[in-house]
Amino acid sequence: SWDWPMKKCASAICSMIILAKFNERPKMTGITSDNISHNQKSTAVDLSMNGSASGKLSQVNRRSFLKKAATGVAAGMAFQIVPRHVLGGKGFVPPSEKINIAMIGCGGRARGNLKGVMQHADAQVIAVADPAEETDTKNLRIYRTVNGRVPFKSEIEGYYAEKTPNHGCAEYEDFRVMLDREKDIDAVMISTPDHQHAHNAVHAMRSGKHCYCEKPLTHNIREARLVSKVANEMQVATQMGNQGHSRETM
Repeated sequence: SWDWPMKKCASAICSMIILAKFNERPKMTGITSDNISHNQKSTAVDLSMNGSASGKLSQVNRRSFLKKAATGVAAGMAFQIVPRHVLGGKGFVPPSEKINIAMIGCGGRARGNLKGVMQHADAQVIAVADPAEETDTKNLRIYRTVNGRVPFKSEIEGYYAEKTPNHGCAEYEDFRVMLDREKDIDAVMISTPDHQHAHNAVHAMRSGKHCYCEKPLTHNIREARLVSKVANEMQVATQMGNQGHSRETM
């Protein structure tokens, strides 16, 4: 069954999302069950990198700012301003506080990753990139559906329509153009053919994007060293998709 790997993938994705949400700079350490489950303190990187973490979050986030502002107003006025998430009810995450994710690659593996992202209310997919406009994989036993950037765009917009009004998803043939134009992207999910992983990851990290990349991360030592170097230079949160080898029991 593909359900179990997808659930583990969702867990890894959640690790990256939470880290990016709190704007922490990760220590570049080997991937372990501890730093996946306790990702608010560190990030998992399966690249054998070493680096240093930067300072703690110094800016007040929007939520805490609104809480303090509401308290101050209430002291001198008859009404009170409350954060938007209070009005939205338990579990509501305002669009401005969600992690904006872009997908590089819109094939079968990307579809599994997309399902993982959709399980988290604090993240949303805002753009996709794939050279293929549409690929018919309905006759393949594993996928049995149509993939490509256009079907992905349609599915994403349909999913978020009920949750986030006016939510749109941009689609691009070239992922480099997407990274240049979509300034609101916080993180990318790379689910392209194996030989493209390092190329995609380096471009994304150099654009300052947090990066989740499917395995194998690289094809040779040179690529591995380059990916490690760029990750250390940019100090972004990274995660490699080791769904089958990142269980708590491993």
